[in-house]
Amino acid sequence: MTMEMFVRRLRAGWGDVDFNAHMRNTAYLDKSADVRMMFFSENGFSMAEFVRLRIGPVVMKDEVHPVKPGNASMILRKKYASSR
Repeated sequence: MTMEMFVRRLRAGWGDVDFNAHMRNTAYLDKSADVRMMFFSENGFSMAEFVRLRIGPVVMKDEVHPVKPGNASMILRKKYASSR
């Protein structure tokens, strides 16, 4: 099964980085959660649908692997697949 990459570009906010332009690990996880919900919404599962069905997403694991310190403009890449 080939998985299409779900890509969204997000901007780092002032509170996401320190004075050396290092992005907080928790900021990456926050952005990841935002993109996760965008993925669900664009694939038929908005928050209203989750509430209606009385279900919600379960995150088994999130990991942060910094690749280049000092660059707050790094791209966060996550793969999501729909079983539909």
